Amino acid sequence: MTRTAAPLNANPAFHSALSRHIVVPLLVSVGLCTCFLALMFYLLSVNRWIDRADQTTSQTHHALKELVDAETGLRGYLGTGRTLFLEPYNTSNEQLPATFAALKDQVAADPLQAALLGQIQSGYQSWRQYAQRMLALRQSTDPHAQALVQGALAEEGKQRMDAMRGAFDQLMAAQEALRATRSHDVSTAISVIVVLTILAAVGIGVLLGSIGRRRMAVLAATYDSALARHETNTERLEAQAALASGLAALGHEVLGEQSVAALSHSILNQLVKFFGAATGAMYVSSDNASYVRRAQYGWRDAALALRPAFNRGDSLAGEVVASNEVKLLPGLAAGHVQVSTLLGDSAPEQVLLMPARGAREVNAVIELGFTGPAPAAAVEFAQLASFNIGMAIESAQYRERLQSVLHETQQLNEELQTQQEELRVANEELTEQSRLLAESQLKLENQQAELEQNNEQLGVHSAALQVQKDLADKRNDALELAQQQLEQRARELAQASQYKSEFLANMSHELRTPLNSSLILASLLGANAKGNLDEEQVRFANTIHTAGLDLLALINDVLDLSKVEAGKLEVWPQSLAIDPMLDNLEQLFRPLAESRQLGFGIKKAPGVPVWMHTDAARLQQILKNLLSNAIKFTEQGSVVLTVAPGADNHLTFAVQDSGIGIAPAYLPNVFEAFSQADGATNRQYGGTGLGLSISRDLARLLGGDIAVESKQGEGSVFTLSVLRELRVGVEPTASTALDASTPPASEIAQPVTAPAIAVFPTRRDGARTVLIIEDDAVFAETLTLLGTDQGFDCLVAQTAESGLALALAHRPDAILLDVKLPDQSGLALLEQLKQTPALRHVPVHMMSGEDRTEAALQLGAIGYALKPVNHAQLLAVFARLEEQLTRTVREVLLVEDDAGQRESIRALIGATDVHIVAVPSAAEALKQLEHTVFDCMIVDLGLPDMQGSQLLEQMAASQTYAFPPVIVYTGRELSRQEEHELRRYSHSIIIKGAHSPERLLDEVTLFLHQVESQLPADRQQMLKAVRNRENIFEGRKVLVVDDDVRNIFALTSVLEQKGIEVEIGRNGQEALDRMAQAPGIDLVLMDIMMPLMDGFEAIRRLREQPAFKRLPIIAITARATRDDQERCMTAGASDYLAKPIELDKLLGLLRVWMPRH
Repeated sequence: MTRTAAPLNANPAFHSALSRHIVVPLLVSVGLCTCFLALMFYLLSVNRWIDRADQTTSQTHHALKELVDAETGLRGYLGTGRTLFLEPYNTSNEQLPATFAALKDQVAADPLQAALLGQIQSGYQSWRQYAQRMLALRQSTDPHAQALVQGALAEEGKQRMDAMRGAFDQLMAAQEALRATRSHDVSTAISVIVVLTILAAVGIGVLLGSIGRRRMAVLAATYDSALARHETNTERLEAQAALASGLAALGHEVLGEQSVAALSHSILNQLVKFFGAATGAMYVSSDNASYVRRAQYGWRDAALALRPAFNRGDSLAGEVVASNEVKLLPGLAAGHVQVSTLLGDSAPEQVLLMPARGAREVNAVIELGFTGPAPAAAVEFAQLASFNIGMAIESAQYRERLQSVLHETQQLNEELQTQQEELRVANEELTEQSRLLAESQLKLENQQAELEQNNEQLGVHSAALQVQKDLADKRNDALELAQQQLEQRARELAQASQYKSEFLANMSHELRTPLNSSLILASLLGANAKGNLDEEQVRFANTIHTAGLDLLALINDVLDLSKVEAGKLEVWPQSLAIDPMLDNLEQLFRPLAESRQLGFGIKKAPGVPVWMHTDAARLQQILKNLLSNAIKFTEQGSVVLTVAPGADNHLTFAVQDSGIGIAPAYLPNVFEAFSQADGATNRQYGGTGLGLSISRDLARLLGGDIAVESKQGEGSVFTLSVLRELRVGVEPTASTALDASTPPASEIAQPVTAPAIAVFPTRRDGARTVLIIEDDAVFAETLTLLGTDQGFDCLVAQTAESGLALALAHRPDAILLDVKLPDQSGLALLEQLKQTPALRHVPVHMMSGEDRTEAALQLGAIGYALKPVNHAQLLAVFARLEEQLTRTVREVLLVEDDAGQRESIRALIGATDVHIVAVPSAAEALKQLEHTVFDCMIVDLGLPDMQGSQLLEQMAASQTYAFPPVIVYTGRELSRQEEHELRRYSHSIIIKGAHSPERLLDEVTLFLHQVESQLPADRQQMLKAVRNRENIFEGRKVLVVDDDVRNIFALTSVLEQKGIEVEIGRNGQEALDRMAQAPGIDLVLMDIMMPLMDGFEAIRRLREQPAFKRLPIIAITARATRDDQERCMTAGASDYLAKPIELDKLLGLLRVWMPRH
């Protein structure tokens, strides 16, 4: 039995080493820490003394300054006689006694300084008596007295002051000398303590190392011996495990009902495999006590005739049977069976003979030949496996005997059935004879025959039903198999569709991410903010930016083509006004055609409807591509777009040009991707050849197609046909039917940009104009009808971009704005409107299915409607707009306890259309709020009866008071906690300072919706200055989270130029760590696709922490899919941006979400 090594923790040497190498160093560390703490306390005490010395020196300088001010005031008065100069003299005389008293307490511990201070005080008393005498002489009308003032007495005053200055110099010199002495003592003490500590540590370390080295050598020898024993035990266990594994594999091979021959081959093959033998044979006992070869391995065909059997006692194999012992025979002669391979034959070097014993006797012998030495464990394994093999052979022989007996039994059974049939025939003959002899039983036998016939018919019917059941079962099995095949095919198609989806999403991310940084940096260079680039370099930067935009358009085309081919491009049908769309196309392409000296026209045939229901964005994309191609390939002549009704509820748009035309050979390939007429066309006109391919596929998605007619040199006509009423789920044309097994396209579709169109109704004289910016065409139409009924003229835009363009072009009286627009957040557009001087006065009412009321009101909205809205709520919205437009006077509540400040603010914001109610206390403010609705409220925090924050809290807690937009205007700095509390009631917090009046004016004009151009010139200049400073960004801290260093560099460059301090995180986990380590983050820009932890998970983790519930988080995604946007908002993002980032949109969102000071 192996002796078990003692555990290490029972070794006294181990405990001794542990004590020296852990406990002793720990005690030394504690001692060193104690010395270090003593040194730190000593340094802290010295530091406190230095602080007191600094205060003493500062107080001394202050006393000297006050004395000089007093002398200067006295001299001024004596020289001019103006009492104005006596103000500093009187002020200094009032403050000097207190200053001397404080200084006396500080120098009391030093006799020299105390004596000098006493000398200064006595000199000051003497000088003050002199000053009183001089004042009395100066006020006298005696000429002799005036001469004394200008003469000897003035010289006396100078001498007295010089004496006091000298005493002050001695006092300050004494203070500096004492400080230098203390500093020298501290430096000496620190040096001595540090040197002694280092020497002690080094000495103890050397001593411990020397002692420990010898002890560790002894322990190492002990551990080596234990490891050697462990290795021996491991080898023994591995050998046992190998034997167990071999036995298990052998047991697996003998399982099942196998014949003796098959079982013999399985056993022999497994043993050859386990031992690595080169040849082998297995002999199994027969009924006559002989052993017959049932399996062989590695034998030549010529050797098969050798020794097919042997008897008990013959040869070594017979002796093995008799002795039931395993034999290993080394050094065999060449006469044994040769090991045969393709390369030649060779004799085995060793042979292993192993018996297999069953329950009573040896029933098999196995002989294995090895070309080299047999494995060391061969004999042991053979002894262990002998019984298992024997029992398996015995079971197989028993099964064979049982099958033989069963066969004989079946033959006997068949003979018995034959005899029974003969007996049945004899019985029938006897029955017939009985029927003939017994007439009385004839009727009964007839009835029995009828019953038998009925039974036979029932049997036939039963057989027929059984056949039908079998056929039905077969059909069901076939149907089930077909169903399984269809399900497998559907899974394969879904998986392929998912791969395509992932490819499109990843392509979008991988292509847009590097392009994002290129566009941002090129835009920064083109802006030339520092003015250090010449015109040529700026032109180069703008060229890079333009090339990047072209590359982005190409990427979008390629992705659109890929999505169409994958069946993933979805359409968004909505109502579309045809005339405004055609007007937009004409405004877009007529200048381009005229610049090339081409004619351009749009014709509309009779019967064209006013509205159609289709995907407006995709329809315009097709028409723009066809018109662009027509103008590009036309050198002279004209381009005409003709709209006409088509067959089967279709509309046709025919684009005809007089350009170069297309050769007949190239017409069949004109709609193929990346295909153009020839290489010369690409070189002359450029392009990728994707536009027509994408346009054709989009046309088929809209329920139509594109046809072309062309003659080379004369021109071409491209005819687009689309359904008038396209509904969701409409079947595409047969030529492009998408795979029905693919998942819904919304899973990967990019957000479809709503049509940038506007509806222009007939303008009515005197009617007010309201601009409706809403991407839902049905809801926009409802608002238009309702607005018209309320007396408004309505303009409709379905994107932020077109809405801003319409607002600038038509200057509406009011705006209804949706928050969720396809190309930009409505809040960002609201901020952009309020940053535009020509539009900031226009009242804006917001609408959305998400509650962003607080943010909208703080940005200057007059109201917020939460969808869904009913008819009464919409009427209230238009009534609110009407009330806002008809009001001529705006009400402002000013809460300020300082009368001077109240008048200053009145002068700053006062106007003929502004009524200011100024109150000095919170109580009076609450009285005003009870019965008056104010458009804006300006409140100071330091009020006499309560804090301004308490006033706001009381207003919010009670329904009695109206709660207008609040501007906090305070003169003290706020802590982060105070600012956080005030943010619940106001996002406009202004700290009084050099530029605070401009900011206050900017905020007030925003909430009062004043027309900036009607303000006085000086106020317009103030507003322009405050906007140019971008002070909302100054001193703010933004966390940028992105795994791409190029994007980090680009965003950091933009933000730092605006005065923003940037923190960086490279994945979601780093973002969480950075938020925990760097307090004071005002906003987070979070990329979505990152390693380790993506942006979705990082946003969710941040929102789980109470401190970050209201933190603005803007998600940045390169996939730009509708699903990604929804996931961003669901995860907790405040807003989102799609790559590549446009700087104006980025800065607009930062202004929206950045808390205002």
